[in-house]
Amino acid sequence: MGISGPILTNIITTDPNILGRSLKNKIIPSFNFLKSLIPDDIGSIGATLRRSTWILHSIETTLGPSISILRKHGVPDSSISKLVISQPRTLVQKPDQINKIVLELKEMSFSPSNMVFVRGFAVLSGIKKPAWEAKFAVFKSFGWSDQEIMSVFRKQPIVMAASVEKIRTSLDYFMNKQNWTQIEISIFPTVLLLGMEKRVIPRCSVTQVLLSKGLIKKKQMGTALIVAEAVFLKNFVIKYQKEVPELMKLYQSKMGILGLDIRSVESSLYN
Repeated sequence: MGISGPILTNIITTDPNILGRSLKNKIIPSFNFLKSLIPDDIGSIGATLRRSTWILHSIETTLGPSISILRKHGVPDSSISKLVISQPRTLVQKPDQINKIVLELKEMSFSPSNMVFVRGFAVLSGIKKPAWEAKFAVFKSFGWSDQEIMSVFRKQPIVMAASVEKIRTSLDYFMNKQNWTQIEISIFPTVLLLGMEKRVIPRCSVTQVLLSKGLIKKKQMGTALIVAEAVFLKNFVIKYQKEVPELMKLYQSKMGILGLDIRSVESSLYN
């Protein structure tokens, strides 16, 4: 079927029991069912099997009913395939539970036709009510309303998969140290998931200087945090070297990489 090399080796060594399953009754039907969900992408199929070898044992029986429910509610196959590739175990639930989660998402104004729906599905599948309530409580302790919290969840569901401590630390930094409002965080909810020491703090040290000098606007700070490293250096450090020559040194000190030659950085960015 086109799966070979290291991927095949990994599949077999991870779950050698596969070799004892019926080729005709188990492996081939499971593989064909998986292929129907992920058409014309043998690479993704191989990656999925490498992470979840159990799929080859009886995928149609374990995932079939859940997939049928999602389809019934209008979730497109393109979204379902993404879920199967990334988090197939979220579909190994009783049909009643699958249906319950889907209805909850609809009540939260998630659209089944939108890709973010399956992200929300994955999060709700893996979080218990006490944990959900604890995370809600953290947001509320910073003055967030239910509507504002749900706005973040609808835009970036994975935020609610973060730990209580991560959410608290991020909210404290952005709201108390950077003076961000709920609305500003809601525009860029992904910032709540970023690493503090190696990304948020070093980049904010740069944007705060630029902001104080009127070189950027506050609304640009969110973009500065989520772009790739090369883009950040080009647009928020190199670009302002003449106006603020100490920017690179400041950024390097926060990153713990003092001594990097500015000319080599510029060369790598523009060549």
